[in-house]
Amino acid sequence: MVKKIFSVSLFVMFGGFLGTIMILAGNKSQREDSVSLNELSYYKGRLDNLFLGYKRSTSGLRLKYKFVAMKIQGLHQLMAVYHSNQIYTDILDNIDIGDTVSLYFREHSDKYEYFTTGQNFNSDIYELSVNNKEYLNIRSVKAGRSSSNIVAIILGIFIYILVTLIAIFQLRKSD
Repeated sequence: MVKKIFSVSLFVMFGGFLGTIMILAGNKSQREDSVSLNELSYYKGRLDNLFLGYKRSTSGLRLKYKFVAMKIQGLHQLMAVYHSNQIYTDILDNIDIGDTVSLYFREHSDKYEYFTTGQNFNSDIYELSVNNKEYLNIRSVKAGRSSSNIVAIILGIFIYILVTLIAIFQLRKSD
């Protein structure tokens, strides 16, 4: 019986830890995404390079994710635009090297590496316009991020409930 209580306790602690991580991560991201444009860095410059990049999944699965990378004259970081649907024809077909790019983004250190490609890319872009045509706006970026943050929080709560129910079932089963 003591061994059963110990193993159930370990299970509950692990599940509680995992649930807490999910809730905290979703909450932290939700707070970070509640920014306004005047809190972000703004840059306007000439587009020096534009290319499609690939990122391998860090989850161990053999997935590749595409993103559009941009080198903007005078900006110390390569910028990356990521769409969850992996469709970039609007950007690749309409933007040319030499175009004027303006963007609002969250600035990171030079060592910031969102995409594990060996190069530093900053994908924390909230608004992007090229030659005064808007490709990203803060409302759509926040909406996309907000839904994934809410999913993380709900998943964390679900893990809490599931672990608690399994623990109760296991303890009652041993009586």
